[in-house]
This record gives sequence, structure tokens and C-alpha cells, in this order.
Amino acid sequence: MDNWILDLIYHHSWYGMALYVLITIVLAAMLSFSIGLERHLKGEPAGISTHVLLAIGCSLLMTISIWAIGIANRDVIDNSVLKDELNYDTSRIASAVVAGIGFLGGGVIIKDKFSVKGLSTASTLWISAAIGLACGVGFVLEAIVATTITLVLLITLKHFVPKINKKSPCIEIVCKSNYSFSSEIKAFAEYNGLAYKELEIIECGDNETKARMYFAFKTNYKLLQYVCNQFKEKEEVISINILDAKKSKK
Repeated sequence: MDNWILDLIYHHSWYGMALYVLITIVLAAMLSFSIGLERHLKGEPAGISTHVLLAIGCSLLMTISIWAIGIANRDVIDNSVLKDELNYDTSRIASAVVAGIGFLGGGVIIKDKFSVKGLSTASTLWISAAIGLACGVGFVLEAIVATTITLVLLITLKHFVPKINKKSPCIEIVCKSNYSFSSEIKAFAEYNGLAYKELEIIECGDNETKARMYFAFKTNYKLLQYVCNQFKEKEEVISINILDAKKSKK
């Protein structure tokens, strides 16, 4: 299989590299998806999107680092005037960009108490750097392929991940409309080791609000019940209980 993928570059003229990039990026996305899904189900902050985006970026960066050297050497050999004057390794540019983009990525990652935000945005910065390098080395078609796959995955995962969350354990709460329950329950739950995922407002009236708070699949139901018990006594809370999201009406 490895030889077949590599042979695409040598046996399909101008579009061989594009096919190579397409196959390697899709395979990287599929393999990293399985790892990201396992992390997501356990409620870890780096979930599906982060793993998939990083794998795509690394795949494109590695392609640039390997094949750009070949392009540079070919140009030097074909030009006898430059043959003895130029001796360079284009992969060093990619390695410098990888190191530098880490500082930008770190700047958009925010740790808010018990949760981490901005990992997906940091990953898209990583991919954007790889796409820029691809264009710079002349892999324009390959950059378009990588951009298209990235956009499709971002749009698809935006709808796919919430559907996973809504099949996970959740707390259904009915409270007074003037009670800011979400931040309080979220902070208390995460302080007790529960991974909060998503909030869904079911009904929002003048006097009462009904909502569901979803948690990771690998949730300890005893801890979830403990959270419910702690908020049952509050006068702003009308009712609060654990709901089996798989059996609930969507």
C-alpha cells in the first residue's frame, strides 16, 4: 500500500502529487478521528476537531518537507551555472515555521478555570501555516486540496459533535428565569471531576427556564447525582434530575 501511494507521484504527471496529498490527508484525518473520538467521549478538552486538524496539518507539512527538497535539487542539477553555487535544504524553512506557529497557537488557547478553549482555532492556524508553505513551494493544487478537506471537516464536525453530546448523560433543570444556573452548575460539576460538554435550552418563559446540561459519555453517575442533590435545595431551582438522553425526545 505504501509503495502504491508513493508511485502516484511518479506515474501520474502533473496531478500525481495532488492525488498523493489527497490520499495521505484523508487517511491522516480518518486515523486521527478515531483517537479524537475516544478523547471526546472521555470529556477531554482536545477532542475530535483538534486531533483531525493537527493530523491534516502535519501530513501536509511532511509532504512539503520531503518533496520540496527534490524540486530544489532538480532545479539545481538542471542549471549547470547554479550547480556549484547553491546547496540548501528547503525543509529547514518548514521546521522553523512549525516552531514559530506554536507561539501563535499558544496565544489563542485560553484556560477558563476547569475548561480549555481555543484548541481548534490553534489547530486551524497550524493548517494555515502548512497551506501557506505549500503555496510558497509551488504546491498550489495540493494546497487547494488540503483547504477543501479542512473546510469540509470543520463544517461536518460542527454538526456531528453536538449530536454526540446530546446522546450523553445530562441533567435536566427547571428553574426561575432570573437564575444564572449554567455557570454555577458547570463550575460545581467540573470542580467535582465531571466534564461538561453542552447546554441546550428547552423552554425559556417569563417565569421559568427549562434546560439540559450534557456531560461526557464516561460520566460517573454518582457524582452527577451528587451535583443534582446539591442544587435541589436552592429556592431558584424548581426541579433538577438526571435524564437518560438516549431515551429523551429530541
